[in-house]
Amino acid sequence: MMKRKFLAVVLPIIGCATVVGSGFSAWYFDEGVAYGEGGSTSTNVNVTEEIKASTGNLDIVLKGTSIDGKKDTLVLDQGGARNNSVNSGIMFGDENSTVTKKTEDKAWAFTVTYYATKGGGSQANPLTIDELYASGLRIRIEMKVTIGTTLYKYIDYQNKLPGFDVAASVGDLGTSPITATFEKREKNVITADYIVNADALEEDGQEKLSLDFELDLDTIENETKVGESSDVTRIDYSNSLFVYKDNKVVENVYEGGKPESSDQLTKMKGEVASDSVTFSVIAHIEDDPTK
Repeated sequence: MMKRKFLAVVLPIIGCATVVGSGFSAWYFDEGVAYGEGGSTSTNVNVTEEIKASTGNLDIVLKGTSIDGKKDTLVLDQGGARNNSVNSGIMFGDENSTVTKKTEDKAWAFTVTYYATKGGGSQANPLTIDELYASGLRIRIEMKVTIGTTLYKYIDYQNKLPGFDVAASVGDLGTSPITATFEKREKNVITADYIVNADALEEDGQEKLSLDFELDLDTIENETKVGESSDVTRIDYSNSLFVYKDNKVVENVYEGGKPESSDQLTKMKGEVASDSVTFSVIAHIEDDPTK
């Protein structure tokens, strides 16, 4: 019987820092048009994979993701002339994007795989998933999104956060339903945990498990009524994850939120160009506190 203890575990971390571009295209305020300066501008991007221990039971691989830290930027646009809706004008795009539009292929996607044997190789006594759980341990995948401190003055998360779609290669393996939801929110950071449900395995003795995670980051096109008249509408471009904060001015000093003048736009552009949004995932094998 294996002793109940924290295994020598791999904690692979992939942090995809998606930079914030300042290619805002043209913003149209009452006093005129404010243009972006020569297209989009972005800061450096870091994509890291760090091994925290000496074994290889867990592996994390970016899979089918369209968010690439080397190329992608978060576009902050007005969403149309004089559009002051906080839920319009944010989009994930490539490094040359300057205008928000409808997208259908933006996602943060990755695969987490558990191997009973080190690195998937041969081993005399492989630790199957049911044996792992019988020993009082569990597999937990922690996903986190962080808005940079300065950027957080201007944008926030949607009130209703999207969940990860999760697909398992073995059995159902889900909680009910099989999704991972952002259940923890602390100002600029949101966190989702997915705990593998070993009771849902198709059979005992499973030596490998792969879980595919995908978080929708698309921007959708909405037709919104303006005022009380049903005949006047505008097109809003709403991102599934982010929304602008309300414009905030204290004692004639602009402190954040969606800009409503060219001076405010200039201030936002200068401040957010060096900040970022960070996506990270950590896979744990750990003591199960319920056992």
